[in-house]
Amino acid sequence: MPGNDAPVIVVSSDCHIGPRLVADLRPYCPSAHLDDFDGFVAQTQALRADIYARMATRSSPAFTRNQSTAGHYDSEARLRDLDHDGVAAEIIFHGSQNEEPIPFGTFVVFIDPSTNDKSLIALGRHIYNQWLADFCALAPARRVGLAQLPLWDIDAAISEVEWAHAHGLRGINFPAPRPGVPMYNDRAWERFWAVCAERHMTLTCHSGAGDPSAWTGPEATALLSIESGGWFSRRALHQMIFGGVFERHPDLQLVLTEQPGDWWPYTLRELDSAWMAHSHEFRDQVPRLPSEYCQRNVSVGSSFLAHFEAEAAVRDGYVDKILWGSDYPHMEGTYQRPHDVDDPSMSQLAMRHTFAGLDAGAVRAMAGENAVRVYGLDADELTHVATRIGAPSVVDLTTPIDAVPADGGALAFRTFGPWA
Repeated sequence: MPGNDAPVIVVSSDCHIGPRLVADLRPYCPSAHLDDFDGFVAQTQALRADIYARMATRSSPAFTRNQSTAGHYDSEARLRDLDHDGVAAEIIFHGSQNEEPIPFGTFVVFIDPSTNDKSLIALGRHIYNQWLADFCALAPARRVGLAQLPLWDIDAAISEVEWAHAHGLRGINFPAPRPGVPMYNDRAWERFWAVCAERHMTLTCHSGAGDPSAWTGPEATALLSIESGGWFSRRALHQMIFGGVFERHPDLQLVLTEQPGDWWPYTLRELDSAWMAHSHEFRDQVPRLPSEYCQRNVSVGSSFLAHFEAEAAVRDGYVDKILWGSDYPHMEGTYQRPHDVDDPSMSQLAMRHTFAGLDAGAVRAMAGENAVRVYGLDADELTHVATRIGAPSVVDLTTPIDAVPADGGALAFRTFGPWA
């Protein structure tokens, strides 16, 4: 065990990327579909610019600063940003708030796909996966890319999982149950679960990944936070447990990401209670308590983890379930692009606020060791990375900050509830 003065392996379980449509993704488009691709670019250009402008006027100064980093799509710039934060490795989702979409599909919450042609939407996801695989290969020890799948076609989704694994991607961007996709307790998924388990492709369900057309009006973001950022995004967990998925596939891993709050113990009690009341109808397929499957198969990607949430994990005994995340480069996350290279890292200030006074082992686990285990990262290699980039030590991370930064803005500094 390293000493408390040694650099900690910090892994962000929640980072986002936004490759540019024309400069980055178009070269991966088959020539037969270049007209379709260019039509998509033209169709969405004005809408994307309008959304970006509205976000800029309504958002915090951090949004403007974070938009100015080339780390949304450039490997070297991204590594510089992560090095400044002391982050050794990252789990990468699409959607970095630069309004760069995946071709042919939904590219921003509340906007429907640009086409009803499922074959084109599937092609767009494969184009993105190809780019992401090449991007991750530039720093393979530090990047876990999550593949986008055509889940409405399970056979095609399986083929894409196999391709993604063969090309170095190590997980699946796995959405909450939604219209047009079989519920996850449906036996139609059986071969999909088997392929993901055999290849150790971790399923990762990010908040906001439900039905994008479910919320409208000025209240949409509030509803998204409560429903898609909470219970709605956890429906995959409910369906997979009661469908016996983890009983049949004990090596399958599910991560529920950007699910703030101290909801984990209550959810386990709720699931166990439902099992106790009704398992006489299905105990042959789910012989164990749901909490046992959760302990073995499920983790929580805790984006912008707050101090009260970290304390709850220690108090209630689920430290080994928590995977800290920065939400880079989102404005609500802990990363803020510094004004100057010598400016302190906002992520490190946020982590100090979160982990102040906590046990050293708990800090190491939540900051990175749990993510190393769940995503199969190379701990020795990341130890070298942490040393090279000057990652914070346990002593650093458990030392309280003097005051919450006036321009902090990050949800990690909240003291009440998941979102405030």
